[in-house]
Amino acid sequence: MDFGGGSGFRFIALPTNETWVNYSAAPAVGLDVRVSMTNSVKLVPGLRMLAIDDSGRTGWLVRPSVGLQWAF
Repeated sequence: MDFGGGSGFRFIALPTNETWVNYSAAPAVGLDVRVSMTNSVKLVPGLRMLAIDDSGRTGWLVRPSVGLQWAF
């Protein structure tokens, strides 16, 4: 950008790295299913859905999971 007047002065915009964090309340739902494998071991698949709102863009974050449950 030249400011004119023959001064030869130029404005140079340097790139910036900005990070914004938005903390707000939003719904979260989840489901776990216990599937018996033996008398003491169960497979536990799960699914979590979290509502997100990032700079005006809204949607759902889907997080699958799996685990083992051991009973004595």
